[in-house]
Amino acid sequence: MKKAVVFLLALAVSVTSVFSQEAETPQKQEAEAPKKNERNWQFLLGLKTGFLIGQAEEIIWRDKHGNDKLSELLWGFKPIFYVGGDIGFTKNTKNRLPGTFFDISFKAAIPGITGKMQDQDWTDDQNKNQLTHYSVSENRTNMAYLFDLKSGCVFNKGIMSIKTFSVISGMFFEWSAYGGSMLYPNIDEHNNIITNAQTHFYISDKTEGIRYRQTWIGIGFGVSLYGEFNRFFNVEVSFAATPLVFFKAKDEHLLRDLVIEDEGDLLNGGTQLDAAFALSVRPANIFAISLEVAYRNIFNSQGRSKYTYHGKDMNIAKNYPITWYSGAGYEAFDISLMFKFII
Repeated sequence: MKKAVVFLLALAVSVTSVFSQEAETPQKQEAEAPKKNERNWQFLLGLKTGFLIGQAEEIIWRDKHGNDKLSELLWGFKPIFYVGGDIGFTKNTKNRLPGTFFDISFKAAIPGITGKMQDQDWTDDQNKNQLTHYSVSENRTNMAYLFDLKSGCVFNKGIMSIKTFSVISGMFFEWSAYGGSMLYPNIDEHNNIITNAQTHFYISDKTEGIRYRQTWIGIGFGVSLYGEFNRFFNVEVSFAATPLVFFKAKDEHLLRDLVIEDEGDLLNGGTQLDAAFALSVRPANIFAISLEVAYRNIFNSQGRSKYTYHGKDMNIAKNYPITWYSGAGYEAFDISLMFKFII
């Protein structure tokens, strides 16, 4: 990650150098300066619709090094449909100094069944690699809100421009697991797992078994390259790295009165990488349509996990509340169509 940070900083410095290399005679400055009646700013309002394809991950580790999994939940969404908007403002300068820009985008999910949830446990301390519990359920997305806030500099050169920016991103999800097929181990009188002896049972599709909330906040930086083919078509490619990531999650096992809370701070919450490609068609000066494909991956997230058990079985309840090491992850493709109105 340190190498990536150094690379992007070096790229930003080199871009600034390239755009300021040419000698500027008074005649050239006068020729390139905007006319008095020509605006040097642009306001954009966009309405979008699209979908996310991927999965979110919750992990409980036996140790802080993340070597042995104790539990893993995979919340698949294939896909989550959403609607959203985009507001942007760009101001260019009358000389060769860089301009500035600001952009905020927002997305809200359409609730519904969006995939499968898989729950896996490795609870046998004598055989840590042996999968002991497995279940699969319908995953319903109850809520999902995503936002990105960007601001930075714009370097213009003819039909091309380069942006360097800082970004704050946030994602808020809530899923519910309904019904499912479960494979659990048999236990002897000493509460030990009986190897190769399992019980298979089912839960009604109308029964909500688990409710999971996941929150992500990230602070990072990025670079984008914009180019025009002609007055009708243009493309933009962007990359962003987010080394400061905060996550928080709450996992409610409704049939067991068990609540698991996970949290990772900005320094240990993981790393977020983003990449995007957008193709736009602009049939009129005030209107454009953009097709965008984006990818986001959050990994190496670590934190603390707290179990709270409210059941009546004191042989189990005496072990609670307890603390484990937790982890989280997120990986998804985002495909959207946006209608832009440009002023």
